[in-house]
Amino acid sequence: HRISDVEMKSGEFLKSLTPQEELAMFLLQRASCLQAHRRINEGRACLAEAVQLMPSSLMLQGALRSTFGMGPGMAQRLPRD
Repeated sequence: HRISDVEMKSGEFLKSLTPQEELAMFLLQRASCLQAHRRINEGRACLAEAVQLMPSSLMLQGALRSTFGMGPGMAQRLPRD
């Protein structure tokens, strides 16, 4: 997957992450692994937590669209159990 001009301009890629952002990226990867093993609800919970930690992330917004069918700005409506 090539990084688009929009993604590069966002400043999200090729930069050092804060500890909070590192945790969000870990949770995104964990969500993907859980979903691949058909543990959908657990994957969604990880993704919801990741979005709370890094709501403006383009990668997380893409994951929201594919997992929940949500667009940007919908992160605040995700459940936090």
